[in-house]
Amino acid sequence: MKTVWIICFFVISSMLSAWSQSVLQTPEAVNAVMSRRAELILQKSDLEQALAQAWLDESATSDAIASARKKYREVQAELARAKEDIQKAVLALPANQEKQKKLDEMQQELEALNKKAEAFRRTLGTSRRAAQDAVPAAPSAK
Repeated sequence: MKTVWIICFFVISSMLSAWSQSVLQTPEAVNAVMSRRAELILQKSDLEQALAQAWLDESATSDAIASARKKYREVQAELARAKEDIQKAVLALPANQEKQKKLDEMQQELEALNKKAEAFRRTLGTSRRAAQDAVPAAPSAK
């Protein structure tokens, strides 16, 4: 039982010590810590961004890096070709051909409606101009 009391005493004393240290901090010290923390966060972010973009820097090169970049471009081109092949195969499926047909029909209908809307706009513009020409201009106040 005595051991438990000793352990409790040490735990409580360490907790009180930590609490007293945090309470006794001055606002200036806290501001200094927080300011330095913010500064380091910004600097760290800038360095992480620079390192993340470093591989794009063409001036940083060697034979191994040039070879890796060439392989990267080749793999990118192969991926693009594979994507096109997949798209073509998926669009060739009957369900998607039906959707494409419906899309084409919608596009044709939209183009027809656009032509009608343009004709309405021209007609409306012509009739407005005719109406404006028919109304005599108001005399200017001098």
